[in-house]
Amino acid sequence: MIGTAFGIGTPLGNPQQLNPYGQNPNLSQTLQQAVQVLQSLPQQLQQLQQLQYVQHQQLQQLLQTIPVQLGQLQQLIQFVPYQIQQLQQAAPFQQSFGQIAGTSGHGISTPWGIAPPAIGAQPSHVM
Repeated sequence: MIGTAFGIGTPLGNPQQLNPYGQNPNLSQTLQQAVQVLQSLPQQLQQLQQLQYVQHQQLQQLLQTIPVQLGQLQQLIQFVPYQIQQLQQAAPFQQSFGQIAGTSGHGISTPWGIAPPAIGAQPSHVM
């Protein structure tokens, strides 16, 4: 006589009777995959929390840096009209100085009287 695990008529050697999903192996495999996914969720959640913490720290740094940069930008914006005024005041002096110091003969004046070479000019000597 064959021994039984759960009573009369249930043989020990029949795996389909011991596995309630034995009739549908796809369902068993799907459930195993679902268990694996659920088991990996705590680790993934911890990684997300760590990433959130790092991003929060970076955001806090940005929130502290932006007002400083805005202040610097405002200072630069206020300084630009002063620089323009200085350039406008210096421009008439530079123009007159260049005419006094010398012209290149090519319509280009330099403040030092040094003329740039003419475009397309031939060298003065031939080898």
